[in-house]
Amino acid sequence: MHPFIWQLFILSLLVFILYSLYHVAQSNNTWDRKIMYCVLILVFPLFGSFVYFFMNRTTAKNNQ
Repeated sequence: MHPFIWQLFILSLLVFILYSLYHVAQSNNTWDRKIMYCVLILVFPLFGSFVYFFMNRTTAKNNQ
């Protein structure tokens, strides 16, 4: 595969991870949940980001 495609993939992954961390910091979650999500995102970047957005979406629907 062409190196440009890999660089674009890595760049988009990095942007997604940074957006996830920013979104966690700006959320209305308690501090312990924010720390848990940040650690999850930093240890397992792609998996942690998807887990955060999936769990956040389901809890937001349940709170309405």
